[in-house]
Amino acid sequence: MASIFREPDRAFDPMRALLGESDRGCILVGGAYVDEQLACLLEARFRRDSGNNDKLIDWLLRERPNPPLGSTGSKSALCMALGLISEGTYKAVRSLSKLRNERAAHFAGQMTFRNRVVRSHVQNMADGLGGFEWFYRWYWKQFPKGRRHFPPTRRRFMSAIAVTVGCLLKAEECLQNHQPIDLGPLRPEWMQYKPPTEPPPEG
Repeated sequence: MASIFREPDRAFDPMRALLGESDRGCILVGGAYVDEQLACLLEARFRRDSGNNDKLIDWLLRERPNPPLGSTGSKSALCMALGLISEGTYKAVRSLSKLRNERAAHFAGQMTFRNRVVRSHVQNMADGLGGFEWFYRWYWKQFPKGRRHFPPTRRRFMSAIAVTVGCLLKAEECLQNHQPIDLGPLRPEWMQYKPPTEPPPEG
């Protein structure tokens, strides 16, 4: 079955980007991917309902220094209020934001996925995401060198980012295709992808 995504690799861009990052960089870059896809989802909703008002949409979402919907929290809350994402996806994004703020962006100490607080945030992300467990098992089964290279919590974080982005992409394409938003879990038949065969270089 063909992927539902017109650009199926977009769902896996975060995985490729995160492979070579430090633990702190993994959280920051993963958060940036989710934030940008939330903006894309809201942009698709605004364009569907009000046309191509580029100036207004840019002001709401991206105009610097402080767009009204500039934070990940405001974007995810509006997506939830508009019925664009499930409660599970919303909770996953909130947990990601807490992890980013408490242990990466505003934390001067050593950042490691082996930390107890980090593990708790990552587990909270995964718990709410429909389709997480099958994706986690499927992806890392095909990438045994990656299983050996990364600790379990980092693997779960990277998988949670990919599933979150996949859910947001799914909703965006439903809007663009004038279809009802499907808030069900991400399912295997919606994706086509072969994981990388080599882990990133050391260092």
